[in-house]
Amino acid sequence: MHNCAVKTVVLLSAAAFFILLCQRFALAEDTMKTPDKELKRRARLEAILPEFQKYAEETLKKSGVPGIAIAIVQDDRTAYLKGFGVRKAGEPAEVGPDTVFQLASMSKPFTSGLIASLVGEGLLAWDDKVTDTLPGFKLYDPAVTSQFSIRDLLAQRSGLPEYTGDDLAFTFMYGLPEIIARIRWQQPVEPFRSSYGYQNVMFAIAGEAAAVKTGKTYASLMRERIFSPLGMASTSAVFADFEKAENKAFSHRMNNGKPEVQEPAKDDIFAPAGGICSTARDLARWLRFQLAGGSFDGKQLVPKAALEETGRAQTVIKSGPDGISAYGLGWEIESADGRVKVSHGGDFGNGISTIAELWPSEHLGIAILTNSFPEGHILHAALLKKLEELYFSGKSDTDWWPVVEEKFKQAAAGSILDPYEHLPAVPEKRVVARNAEVYRGEYENDYYGTIHIKPAEKHGLLLFFGNNPEPLSLEHWDKDTFREQETNTGVIFTVDDGGRPDAVKVKLFDFKGRNPVFVRRG
Repeated sequence: MHNCAVKTVVLLSAAAFFILLCQRFALAEDTMKTPDKELKRRARLEAILPEFQKYAEETLKKSGVPGIAIAIVQDDRTAYLKGFGVRKAGEPAEVGPDTVFQLASMSKPFTSGLIASLVGEGLLAWDDKVTDTLPGFKLYDPAVTSQFSIRDLLAQRSGLPEYTGDDLAFTFMYGLPEIIARIRWQQPVEPFRSSYGYQNVMFAIAGEAAAVKTGKTYASLMRERIFSPLGMASTSAVFADFEKAENKAFSHRMNNGKPEVQEPAKDDIFAPAGGICSTARDLARWLRFQLAGGSFDGKQLVPKAALEETGRAQTVIKSGPDGISAYGLGWEIESADGRVKVSHGGDFGNGISTIAELWPSEHLGIAILTNSFPEGHILHAALLKKLEELYFSGKSDTDWWPVVEEKFKQAAAGSILDPYEHLPAVPEKRVVARNAEVYRGEYENDYYGTIHIKPAEKHGLLLFFGNNPEPLSLEHWDKDTFREQETNTGVIFTVDDGGRPDAVKVKLFDFKGRNPVFVRRG
């Protein structure tokens, strides 16, 4: 070797040694600066991650869920980021940290974070009246309308039946202005601010208030104020962005034990409640931002006091000797075993389930994204229970899947997943239906608007809702009662003395304080 080459090698070796030495000194200095509590937290988490991952892999196989993505952060760093399984059943493309999932109702704390940014700048206040920004906003009771605040929009305490407005958006396919105009006709089921009642429509109205106040769309506000500052390049509040993503998770429902791909939920109209899509990698940045009180990479993006207000209890959900849970502003808060956790999940019935959970005292956050429902919901709940048990006790011998599955089945009975009064078997001696033409016509309801009924081509009736071009097929059940097959619920006509139907009760809407009666027009 030439002398110059030898000298070059020696110089490079010396330089490499110097860099390595500096790195070690920097690491040692960083470790010395890191408080003991933080070091212990990190060590505790790192010690349990192998067992947690093993359980995640095993439980994913058991669940039948095609794929999941997980992000875990602690002390302003990403501690774990991984995907498992596949994006679409029957195809090999794998789920990874950059796979885009629809978030469903996990979008709500994003919206409250957006409102917090406007509050921090003085553009809105939590206790501003909604009518100050949206003069057309009205509820059934004028006194409630006059008091209803931005805080109330996000605190799930309107007094209206749970999920008010969802049917107007997804069954009748009205636009947001008409939905806002129609909710005034829905009577409350509880006194205002007295109890918890879950809503999507109120978050949509909050997003509209932000848009009106700033003169920008909700989606652009989210991009400018939250997504872009956090570097969440794969996150959007527009369905079209999800649809065109190449690396995305498809929705699935189980059919005879096998996952089947479903059409994705198109939730642009209620985007502030459930229309955001994101990745595990992007969500790790958002979790860090939440745990750091609105700060990210040394920059305060949202004033700390404003963001922290979103995680404070506003409406009690339940309380007892074992703890208390409440709804904040886009977050659920639970206090038990001397610890507080803050979380929000999201479910689309056609096959998506997600969750974000924060443990502020441990500077710990986790997001789990799945592409199946309800199995995905059970899966992420089981994984969270396993992580919690491992982290706080150091060990876990419990398989949480069967425990959570049984609780889910019990909770689902009579819930929004199946709130209906179902028809029994067809009577042995049923009365023959009238000529289908007598039922033809338009029927009205103040809250729901108009339904249109006409005879089907062969037999039975077709029922059209509002602006929805796709009808429900009704088969005759007995006398003036028809059956909607998917939900096995009745559509029951009342007939005047002349044998002409003058009203119809649609049992599909006969639950949780709703008025299911439509009166014939003309």
